[in-house]
This record gives sequence, C-alpha cells and structure tokens, in this order.
Amino acid sequence: MRTFVRLSTENKPHDAPYYMRHIIRMTPAERLWLKINERMAQLGTNARQVSLSAGLSPDAVRTIKQGKMPGAEKLAKIAAALNITSAELIGPDELERKETGIEFAGESYASIAVYEAAVSAGPGSLNAEHGAPLAYNLFRRDWLRSVTRVAVENLAILKVHGDSMAPTLLNGDDVLVDMSIKHIGRDGLYVLAADHEVQVKRVSRSPLDKSLSISSDNPAAQSWAGVSDENVFVLGRVVWLGRTI
Repeated sequence: MRTFVRLSTENKPHDAPYYMRHIIRMTPAERLWLKINERMAQLGTNARQVSLSAGLSPDAVRTIKQGKMPGAEKLAKIAAALNITSAELIGPDELERKETGIEFAGESYASIAVYEAAVSAGPGSLNAEHGAPLAYNLFRRDWLRSVTRVAVENLAILKVHGDSMAPTLLNGDDVLVDMSIKHIGRDGLYVLAADHEVQVKRVSRSPLDKSLSISSDNPAAQSWAGVSDENVFVLGRVVWLGRTI
C-alpha cells in the first residue's frame, strides 16, 4: 500500500502518528536496538546491566542505540545476557551474513539488502509494508569503500519510481542509500519523509536563515523552499545510483 500526501511545513516530527516512525526504514542498528529495548523491558533490566552481564564495557549496549552494529561475537554475548539467541535479535538471514562473509575469486564481497520498498522520485512513497529484503546484491568491499566509508550494515538499495528527479534519477533506477544519516548535512540527494510522504529529493541549505530547499530536478515537478529541519524526517542520503541502459 502506498500513501500519497504533501510535504508539510506545519506538522512537526513528534506530531507524526506513531506508525510513521516504523514506516520510515530503520537501519539494522536501530532495529536491533528496538529488539534489545523490548527484551530489556520484559526482563526489567537496562543497557548497563546487560552490558556488564555480557562481560562487556558498561556502554557496549548503549553504542547500538547510537548506530553502531556489534560483531557476531559481541552480539552473541549480548543475546546470552538477554536469555535469547542472536538469531532472535537480528534474524537468521542477517546472522548468517554476519558470521560467514563472502569471498569469491580472491576478492571480498559485501551483500547489500535490496528492498521491495519503493523510493519515489515523484508523488509516491516508501512502501515498508514488506520488512524483509527482496534479495541481496553483492558489491566488492574495496569498491564500496571508494564510494562510502559507512558500515555495510547501514546501506540499503531502494528502487526509484517517477520522473520528478529526471534527468538525475530516472524511473527504475536503483539507489544506494546511507541509512545512518538522519540529519541534513551537506547539499545532496536525500530520502525524506514529511507527514506520510517519502521521496528522494535534492536538498540544500540557505546560508542566510539555514532553512532547507527541497527541489525536484525536473522543472515541471514541485519544489519547496523555506522548510524547517523540524518538519522533515531524513531516512538517509543517496550515495550511488545504478541504471539499466
């Protein structure tokens, strides 16, 4: 199901319905923290106690909330402290990817999740109705490092639909998104959500009043000026695009 609404400069993020916070695609670290937090509530414990029970530093679990994914060994210790398995925390497929790694022809590869979810470059939405990845695409790790230094766990591939960002982005393009970015930094292409709408747009910041301009590269499509940071959810930043010729 897709939801079509307008970009708003009226509603603030904390006014958005609770379910919108889950429609917005979370990073693996955010999903893991959600599971850990739920389990801690069930056990009546906290992040510090779990860290110490796992034989880790007192802030080890808290760093997950800050966006840092633990390795397989540390994850297993945290899961044991919570009396559950690693697979229950992150899912068996993600656990297998963490533990095995991928080597081929002497090269190291990373697998990036491809989501059924569609990022709209027109009047559409990010459809996060299907949480599981549709597939995984393999990328050489050295190539990925030339594109972005972000952890592989924070990358996702999403589909572009619509023509409002043409000629930069075309219908059917794949975009590689850094999902760890939740705030507008330097100018660029961002995956945004405001109210119930999610789109990929060009975002720039005014040097005068620090407001945001959210632009469509297609001059026939709508753009917005004078938008406050408080009125925009940032899902991530586009760092690469792939296109079929």
